[in-house]
Amino acid sequence: MDVNAQTDTPREELSDCSIKEEGYEALSSALKSNPSSHLTDLDLRGNDPGDSGVKKLTEILEDPNCKLKKLSFLKTPAAEEACDWLRSTVGTHPLLLRELDLSNSKPGDSGVKKLSVLLEDLHCKIWKIKLSNCGITEEGCSALSSVLGLGFSSLRELYMCNNTLKDSGVIQLSAGLKNQQCKLEILSLSDCSITEEGYTALSSALKSNPSSHLTDLDLRGNDPGDSGVKLLTEILVDPNCKLEKLR
Repeated sequence: MDVNAQTDTPREELSDCSIKEEGYEALSSALKSNPSSHLTDLDLRGNDPGDSGVKKLTEILEDPNCKLKKLSFLKTPAAEEACDWLRSTVGTHPLLLRELDLSNSKPGDSGVKKLSVLLEDLHCKIWKIKLSNCGITEEGCSALSSVLGLGFSSLRELYMCNNTLKDSGVIQLSAGLKNQQCKLEILSLSDCSITEEGYTALSSALKSNPSSHLTDLDLRGNDPGDSGVKLLTEILVDPNCKLEKLR
């Protein structure tokens, strides 16, 4: 154990030690079984906890008897900051979340950028995100697009209704959909001021990615023009297309 000489704060540094789920479970069990533990700072950055590893340790933080005050998982300071921001917003530890609803909370592009940094960390297991009426524009779409292309991303459902994304924002999202690593299954873009150019970008993305997992695409309340609908409905008759529902 490394004890800070200035503050005498009991601290355990185990960053980048090739620790996996089993090791996280052992640490969790040790802290639960020892209520008199003086450990207040545990650094586990750069390890791979699996699906349950983080959950087991973050649950300890909610225990009123736990003396652990600081638990570091995330790889970058920006991700740690984003985690703190989201925790203050939703009132629970983001690494325990599987579904996140920020609809009508108006985080704007700056909030979506912070969220994207957190989603880019392998510790984050959120698979469903609702961002309806959140003041998101092209800038926020660009940040989310980078998340869509991550092979380890857990994100499967993304709801972005009632944002002024416009064609420029949809073009950014389409770049993520083109990535063969993208595992998004449901995308809702209703009432987002999308016109023919945005429909063309979506069509191109789905055509160019035969491994796309997208099965449900909601585009209600937009203005596709004559060619926009034609381009997307043509995809539905493609035998390689996995899209089952197109609104």
